[in-house]
Amino acid sequence: MEVDPDQIERILVNLLRNAVQAMPEGGRIEVGCHALAGKAIATVADDGPGIPKEHLTRIFEPLFTGKARGIGLGLPVSLRYANLNNGAIEVESEPGHGATFRLVLPLAGGVDAVPARPGREAVPG
Repeated sequence: MEVDPDQIERILVNLLRNAVQAMPEGGRIEVGCHALAGKAIATVADDGPGIPKEHLTRIFEPLFTGKARGIGLGLPVSLRYANLNNGAIEVESEPGHGATFRLVLPLAGGVDAVPARPGREAVPG
């Protein structure tokens, strides 16, 4: 399965931007990538305030935003790009404990790969 690299880049930039914006006073953002069950999973997690439960069911709706600034198109467009590449975006959040977003994409041929270590590339397993 080939993906559109520009669309995948837009998704990841948007997830990172959202994490930064969730923590205007600073905080920790963790970014990771691994393979599991024929899928590549890119994770962006922050230790910001989290997403209110009442917003979780709506964050992928166009024009919905819980931010003071923004028009509510970043996550809907990101989800659309993920879907166009046969992927998905998953989210976990608990108020006061940050948010974790996962971009899940199929690996070429469904083959698992060994997770990359710093300074090394992932290789087929």
